[in-house]
Amino acid sequence: MNSAFEKLKRELPANLPYHNLEHVIDVFNEVITFGQHDNLDRRSLILLAVAAVFHDMGFIERGQENEDLGAQHAASAMQADGGFSAQEIDLVSTMILDTQVRFTTTGVRQIPTTELSKYLCDADVSNLGREDFFEKAELVRLEIGASDPQVFGQGLKKFLASHSWYSPAAQKLRQAQKDSNIKELELRFPST
Repeated sequence: MNSAFEKLKRELPANLPYHNLEHVIDVFNEVITFGQHDNLDRRSLILLAVAAVFHDMGFIERGQENEDLGAQHAASAMQADGGFSAQEIDLVSTMILDTQVRFTTTGVRQIPTTELSKYLCDADVSNLGREDFFEKAELVRLEIGASDPQVFGQGLKKFLASHSWYSPAAQKLRQAQKDSNIKELELRFPST
């Protein structure tokens, strides 16, 4: 995994204020925190760690809809390592693919299709329920080029209102601060 971190450090585009190495490390730390909190077994934690490291690797090649590239990089690295079964490689690929944001009738969301995907998806957006939420939101705004902070803020309110945690750990560890962030969003961006 050290070589993957090095590749991300060297090759992630410099014009990504949010999807950078710091974000990958953050997701790695969060997914382990959530998995340990819910007493996942050691092998599951290893698979989650691999998925976290590779989940944004596709940004090196493509700015949007790049999860398939991250999944391919993870599969190649796991095959080269030799210590993973075909089923584990498929599971990690699926977890990474599940981090893609989808448009649904209830809002924009990630849709986990496996139990472990729930942890990766929660870790990927864990800043929704942390004190650094507004700092990270500003980085996202800059990255996507949203010039109107008011419109972006209204979008954030809708996103947080439709968002639900998938894992028990994220619900327990991040919901209270998420509720606080929603209240602060309403103060900063009141509905008209």
